[in-house]
Amino acid sequence: MQVLLTQTIPGTGSQNTVVNMSPAYWQNVVQKKNLGRLITDEEVIELNANKAQKAIEASSSAKIFCSNIDKMEIMCLTRKEGSGGKLFGKVSSKDILSELQITLGSSFPTDITKKVKLEIEGGCDVIKNTGEWKVKVKVTGFDFVGSFILKVVGGEECET
Repeated sequence: MQVLLTQTIPGTGSQNTVVNMSPAYWQNVVQKKNLGRLITDEEVIELNANKAQKAIEASSSAKIFCSNIDKMEIMCLTRKEGSGGKLFGKVSSKDILSELQITLGSSFPTDITKKVKLEIEGGCDVIKNTGEWKVKVKVTGFDFVGSFILKVVGGEECET
């Protein structure tokens, strides 16, 4: 029997997945606790088609996002600075992503936001000094990479 799970069942499957199970398990566990519903072959085909369409849309969105990143070239961040070019606090990947959302505006895809990974040159996770840093943007699950220069300045307005 093919069943679409409405909740995660440990050892069986996660929510919104189609699994094959015995009629006894369906009647005694899944149906009694309303953990899933029976699904026809046509519904399975339709679900697979929807998943494929979403994957194509996400791939297209990721490609456009990375090309927009490449076009941007330089992004500037202003932070409070101490002596010797040291920053008060730090600039993390989360800060860079939120600034990217502001900079790109409506061209920043919300459907792949959780899949975006940033790599700052030198292998560091956070930036603690002023200067220019090369940042690579990778979208997990796709082979698209964009890069730009992040200019971190202290106190004054950014000039690109």
